[in-house]
Amino acid sequence: MASISMTNSELATTYLKYNKRPDGCVPFATDGAGRINIPAGEAFCRVGHVDGDLCANNNKYQTTNALREHIRKQHPFVTFNEGKKGPASQQSKATAQVEFARCQKAVLAHITKLENIRANAEFALTPTKGRFQATKNLR
Repeated sequence: MASISMTNSELATTYLKYNKRPDGCVPFATDGAGRINIPAGEAFCRVGHVDGDLCANNNKYQTTNALREHIRKQHPFVTFNEGKKGPASQQSKATAQVEFARCQKAVLAHITKLENIRANAEFALTPTKGRFQATKNLR
């Protein structure tokens, strides 16, 4: 498992390497008006639903514009900032890196939780040697 001491840059890079949205991702952050913030370079739909689940589509989008189009069509109730045309600013890139790192930390926490559950389940299922005393000499 990856170390939690990774930098935001390393965490963000790891997040963007996935081919499918990993389990444990967090929903998009929202602004004060309730609009979701789609970071520059985002590759996965992380629209959250009332039940706490994310969008069922975990595919990776090649462009942020393709992701925005998916959100427009599949989540018409969601509003978001359109973003600016052209290359992302340094500030937008830095904000995106922090957001991707936040998501990757949640993924790592989810993995750790699953590993702990598995370890506890394996421990609970491991038979223990029972003790008995022979009452007869079996020779």
